[in-house]
Amino acid sequence: MKLIGYVLLACLILGALQYAMVVLTVMLILLALWGCIFRPREMLGIVTYIVILGLLQVHPWFCFAVIVFCTLVWAFRRVGTGPAEKVTPPKLLEYKPQGSPGRSPD
Repeated sequence: MKLIGYVLLACLILGALQYAMVVLTVMLILLALWGCIFRPREMLGIVTYIVILGLLQVHPWFCFAVIVFCTLVWAFRRVGTGPAEKVTPPKLLEYKPQGSPGRSPD
């Protein structure tokens, strides 16, 4: 009889843990949707990071080969291209004081 009580208690504990995992999963999905709507840039970064970590875990040699290839391309890029031109951003919010209507600015 005591054994049946322990088995039932274990079943209740496992059921409570399963319910807690379902609640946490639903909360995670809701937070991911909220992030996609209000912070898409950060969510794209997190998703990219997760994908890269997954690829590193599943295909480590292929990822190492890609890193070596990109490093070699960067090291032996065409010489003589010179530095990129410095581009200044436009001043969109520049303050220009104006006089009141009917008066010329001083």
